Amino acid sequence: MSVYDEYGYVIPHCILCMQELKLGENVDMDSMYSLVHLRCEHINQFEKLDEGEFTEVIGRNFRYFPNFVKKFNETGVYKRKTLLD
Repeated sequence: MSVYDEYGYVIPHCILCMQELKLGENVDMDSMYSLVHLRCEHINQFEKLDEGEFTEVIGRNFRYFPNFVKKFNETGVYKRKTLLD
């Protein structure tokens, strides 16, 4: 699975199972500022810093996730293209 979509935007994904994170899913943010599904947290070795619905966790910790723009482009919350060069 590529972490970029056809337009060069980073697709939000769980760092453990590599599946896309979708709006409405419950996630954890760990001490490495990575997002994981709640169903994957049992294999995460890092301390949990935040937990909740995907958009809530991103909203509370937005400075750590400026590249997760695909879902935010759909909602109009945040628009920024990643640097691919």
